[in-house]
This record gives sequence, structure tokens and C-alpha cells, in this order.
Amino acid sequence: MRIETVLGKNIDKTITIDVIGRGVINDLYEAARGHSASLTIDAGNAIIDKISYGDNVLITTGFLIPPTMKPETDGPIGALILSKTLNSIFGVKTHIITEREVLNLLLRLSKLKCLMMSESIDILPFTLDEKVAVNDSMKLIEELNPSILIAIEKVGRNSKGVYHNMRGIDVSNMSIKIDHLFHVAKEEDITTIGIGDGGNEIGMGNIKETVKKNVPFGAVCNCSCGSGIATDTKTDFLITSAVSNWGAYGLSACISYLTNNNFETHNEDIERTLLLEAAKFGAVDGVTAQNTPSVDGINVNINSCIINILKTLVMNALL
Repeated sequence: MRIETVLGKNIDKTITIDVIGRGVINDLYEAARGHSASLTIDAGNAIIDKISYGDNVLITTGFLIPPTMKPETDGPIGALILSKTLNSIFGVKTHIITEREVLNLLLRLSKLKCLMMSESIDILPFTLDEKVAVNDSMKLIEELNPSILIAIEKVGRNSKGVYHNMRGIDVSNMSIKIDHLFHVAKEEDITTIGIGDGGNEIGMGNIKETVKKNVPFGAVCNCSCGSGIATDTKTDFLITSAVSNWGAYGLSACISYLTNNNFETHNEDIERTLLLEAAKFGAVDGVTAQNTPSVDGINVNINSCIINILKTLVMNALL
């Protein structure tokens, strides 16, 4: 078996460890994987095949957690690490698209010394208005001509155009209508990647029936639409992970290996700093809704362990 395949399988296993026992990630992963050896390797190879030095890359992330309406820690941190990886290896300019309430968190984190990324990324708001989203999407792609579009922990619309959180509650009024950007990207032959952990995220449309069958509120939600949280929006490649940040880290690790680089763009000190600073800004854990330096109910020490495992896997594969 090729080293690449072994590494990809091990990275997939690492990022799908069900630490808090939600009980859905294994079903989502198996459905997404199909006949593929590794979701992260497939997505990594797709990026390498499509990207050129100095390209523009679009990443969308960010989710607001009721009742405080503060951004969650899962998503933005993964987006920054993946941006750092792509910039360090390919010299790309990353444009992170998000809600206005998440924008300042990303700006603050991007300026930290541990990242030093303020010049290599651009952080942009997007519209909440369904009526102008298609036109804004077309303008964005025409202006930036991106080679890759990636969604990380980004809620997508269901079959009735409604956006939901994991509790089956309608969050359409606070979610940017970024799905339209993915529809335009498909028409323009731009490679798209989705990273998610629950079934309501962009990209999970690839495995919609599995989400409806196995995820709470997947088929029937708690709002008047009654059509469940399962998103309709598909991507060319889908990475399922127990925590969406981990999916971004796993993809970064694969890209590093495939370009003959150690995974140097992240470590436990950076993770700790990012989580602590996010909490200071007011960001919350998406599962507990508490203002703590944790992600989806998982403390910083466990998140750091995942990073260390990924780094070790890449290092040993390159020997």
C-alpha cells in the first residue's frame, strides 16, 4: 500500500475520533468516503492539481451561537490555519468570507504574532439578503477569479432554502447566503471543498440522505419548514470530521505531505493562543454555548493532541 494512502487513512481516522460521543461522525464519514481511500488526501490532491502560485483562494466560515449571538470557535481557527498553510506553500492570497459579527474575530486572530497573516489574507463580509446573493457571488468570482472555494463549518440551506443550527432551529436571518457562491463556482469550474461535522454544513448535500437518516433533526427540524437540517448544497469534495477545525488541520497536513513539507504551520502553542484569544474576544464553544477556550465541548489539551498526532503522522511519512 502506498505511503500516501496509509497516511491519508490515518489522518482521516485521527480527525474523526468521536471524543464527546455525538454518535454521528462515523456514519457521515463512511457515506462521504464511499470507495475513496482517504477524504483528506483526495481533497489535498485536488487543491494541488488546481492551484497555481499566487492564486486567489476563497474560504467561508463562521457561525453565530444563540442566545449571545457570538461566533463559535469551530471554523474560524481552522480557516486561519488552512490559509496559513496555503500561503506558506503556494504563496496564495486567501479571502475569508463570513458574517459581519465574525469578521472582527478573524481580523483579531489573523494579526497575532503566532500567525503573522494580516498581509496574506483578506476578510470580507457577505450579504444576508437572498435577493442580492447571486449577483454578489458573480461579482466576487469575476473580481478575484479564485482557483479554489472552501467551506469550513459553514451552514448551508436545506431543500426549502432554510438554514438551521444543530438543534433544528431556523437561523436563516443571521446566516450569510453563501450557498449561491458555490452554485456560481460550479458553473465556472472552480474546485469546491466542504468541511463539516454535523450535516447542516455546506458540502453535506453530497450525503444528504445519510444526514437525514442518522443525524438528530436531519429529516425533521424544529421550525415551521419541517424539512430538516440536512443541507442541499454540494461540493466537489467533502471532508467529514468530528470537529470541523480538525478537518482543516487534516487537509493542511495532507497538503504539507503531498508537497514534501512537514506540517509546520500549526502546533499546540498556536492552538492554545488562538483559543485563548478567541475566548477573550467573546467567542463561544458551539456545543456548550459557553465562553471558554474549547471547541465543541473539547478542551484545548485534546485539540492540541490531535495536532501533535497529525504532525507526527506527516513527519514519519516523509522519512
